[in-house]
Parts: sequence; C-alpha cells; structure tokens
Amino acid sequence: MKRLAPRVALHGWSLLTVVLAGGYVAIGVSSPLTAIRWPALTGALLLLGSVWLAARSRPTAWSALVVGAVAPAITGWWSLVIPMTGALALLCGSLAIRASTLRRRA
Repeated sequence: MKRLAPRVALHGWSLLTVVLAGGYVAIGVSSPLTAIRWPALTGALLLLGSVWLAARSRPTAWSALVVGAVAPAITGWWSLVIPMTGALALLCGSLAIRASTLRRRA
C-alpha cells in the first residue's frame, strides 16, 4: 500500500481523466441517439489518447483533449451531464498534461 499512494498522487489527474472517459463511454453506450453515441465514444477514445500522449507530445495531447471533451459537449448541449463531463475532462486533462510535462522535465 505504501508503494501505491505516491503513484496515485503522481498520476491522480490522469486517473480522473480516465474515469471521465469512462463516463463518456457510459453515456455513449446508454444513449439511444446516434448523434450522441458516436461523439461520446470517440470523445472517450480521444481523452484516453490525450492521457497516453501527454508524455510524448504536448501539442498533440492538447488537441486530442480539446476535441475529445468539446465534441460530445456540443452535440449534447441540451443535457446537463454531457457538457459538465466535458468541462471536468478539460480541467482534469489539462492538469494531467501539465503534470506529465513537469515530471518529464524533472
């Protein structure tokens, strides 16, 4: 357990971004509307890709994060859950990208 705590603290923002991507997967799978299903599932893949790309290419990670969070939020603007998930994904994802680039420099 002592080994797990620093690792969770180090990768906490990435973990929260992955959880929000799982929320987009749940939204996409449960939605009966095709206009919501595919942007949510694609957004989840792009959020996961931004976490993966954070240590490799910062501009690409930012692009994947913004498109992955904003596209489902725009298509589901009438809902409360989808735009809030996108806003939280932008917040957590941006902090995850920033933390990964700070770790890389140190």
